[in-house]
Amino acid sequence: MLKAGKHELVHKFFEKMQQGRLAPKALSYKVLVRTFWEEGKIDQAIAAVRDMERRGVVGMPSVYYELACCLCNKGLWLDATMEVEKLRRLPCSKPLEVTFTGMILASLDGGYVDNCTSIFEYMKDHCTPNIGTINAMLKAYSCSDMFAKAKKLFESVKEMVSVSNGSAEVGSLEPDAFTYTSMLVSCASACQWEYFEFVYKEMTLSGYKLELNRHSWLLVEASKSGKWHILEHAFDTALESGERPHSSLFMEMLCQAIIQQDFRRSTYLLNAMALSCMEVSERQWTNLFKKNKDRFSKQELQNLLNHLHDCKPVMESPIPDLLRSLESLCGEGKSTASIVVVEEDEDGNEDLERPSTIELEYNTSYSNSVLDQLTAELGNPYAEVPSASDILQSWKEQRSSNGVCTC
Repeated sequence: MLKAGKHELVHKFFEKMQQGRLAPKALSYKVLVRTFWEEGKIDQAIAAVRDMERRGVVGMPSVYYELACCLCNKGLWLDATMEVEKLRRLPCSKPLEVTFTGMILASLDGGYVDNCTSIFEYMKDHCTPNIGTINAMLKAYSCSDMFAKAKKLFESVKEMVSVSNGSAEVGSLEPDAFTYTSMLVSCASACQWEYFEFVYKEMTLSGYKLELNRHSWLLVEASKSGKWHILEHAFDTALESGERPHSSLFMEMLCQAIIQQDFRRSTYLLNAMALSCMEVSERQWTNLFKKNKDRFSKQELQNLLNHLHDCKPVMESPIPDLLRSLESLCGEGKSTASIVVVEEDEDGNEDLERPSTIELEYNTSYSNSVLDQLTAELGNPYAEVPSASDILQSWKEQRSSNGVCTC
């Protein structure tokens, strides 16, 4: 009933339990507290736990945990500490730091960021924070534009781990993927791109990868701010691991190729998008170019269009829509693409005797040799561009020679 949001049914059933032979147990009170919390009825949640105590029901740690988080969510963290004291006297299946971490997240969810810091400091007198607690605080700082505090906490954890000699207590502070991701979000929010680069390198060297489906925007913003090589590394890493990079990475890399007038690379990127069955409408292409109009001129878009007229891209979605968008933006006003369509005869030889302006209907069948040729250089369109593994080795050597950076 609670999970279904049927709060009234929860209350009615609880009343029937009290009136009948089904005496409510601690778990029943936990559900009741959560129900009052979701309804915003804090006084009733407190009264429910006090009723449980008066009835002599043996409390569960989770009941007091639920009430403590409920109070923190409404800004009453000091009152919540009283419930923690009761929780400590009960046999606990989970470490105490889990309770404080939950209280921090509940405070953050309620919008009480300052209380998160107060709970964190209070916690240190009762137990040792673990990486989950650190992650909760980094999330609080990153959501509140407190880059300086996030950086200080992140570096203190890194320093403790580096001098711990593998002790079990400090080992629980080893940064994980969420730690690095939260710090990257904090860097991006504060436009601290030099430190962003440092954190990304540390994350990669520690064996973690950014979850591109959720956080590709971080790489795109970094690229727009001059750190395009970080995006290239993430893109190449995804290809090397057999993953299809997020569409936003393709789009930003194409923008970088336009800025640099790197037409060969733009062709590889577009072919890759086509072979990945990536859908981008004409309107989406137009919105992309208009949104980035301060990064490249109309002439640069015209140069891209001229290049596509002369080369042999895979005429599959989203390339036809791209051509329509470019022609519209460049003032050609065409709804068809003037481009050479490459087909093969029965012997596998390219037939170039068909160049003409045609409607956007293309052959969708390609031989294995064509596909292999397109994808062979996809992750590394230039011989001089290092692979993701080469970049990783370079970063390892830099860290060994320079020590840990504290930019």
